[in-house]
Amino acid sequence: DCAIYPNPVTDILNIKVENNFIIENVNIYTILGKKVYSDKSGESSISTSILEKGIYLIEIKNSDGDLLRAQFIKM
Repeated sequence: DCAIYPNPVTDILNIKVENNFIIENVNIYTILGKKVYSDKSGESSISTSILEKGIYLIEIKNSDGDLLRAQFIKM
């Protein structure tokens, strides 16, 4: 399993993962469904400086194909 923090976020969004959860890719969408960020590096910290203030949906996929979806607020 994994979790995102802080929420709301200002600069850096962190993904906390358990030992067996390997991040395969991360996508961030606007509340209207437009993809604004995509990363396949497996990093657990994301700079949110490119995002405007608002509500976003993040999708985190692991190497087993499991998908976590969560909303966060960019301040």
